[in-house]
This record gives sequence, C-alpha cells and structure tokens, in this order.
Amino acid sequence: MLAPSLREEVLKDIYRKIIQSKKFFKLFFSINFIDDLALRMNEIIVGPEEVIYKEGDDGERLYFIIKGKVEMFLNI
Repeated sequence: MLAPSLREEVLKDIYRKIIQSKKFFKLFFSINFIDDLALRMNEIIVGPEEVIYKEGDDGERLYFIIKGKVEMFLNI
C-alpha cells in the first residue's frame, strides 16, 4: 500500500541491516554495493524438508538464514 519509491526505501533499509550484520560484508564492500545488493534481495519462506539448493544448480544466489537452520548433504 506504500508508494513504490517509499516501499523501495523501506525494503532497502531492512535488507541493508541484514547484510551489514555480517562482518564479511561490512569489511569488504562499500555501502553503495551493499545498497545495490539490498535492492536485489527477495524474501522467501521455506518449510521443513524443503530443498533450496541442489548440487549442480547455477549457484548464483546468496541466502541469509534469519531464523531456523539449514542442513547440507554432499554426494561423495
């Protein structure tokens, strides 16, 4: 219900805080890069046993886990 520009600013602020909470991003990336990344973020909600990444997927996504845990399994 917000104007598009205001909605963008609110989301950018929320996502910027998530990104900056990770020391790696604060140390190695500029605020401009972090803002650009924040504007590209999308929130997804994933249920138990749901697969978010399979071996062989393109690997062009970055996930921030806000609540819960993730298990990884490798085929060796």
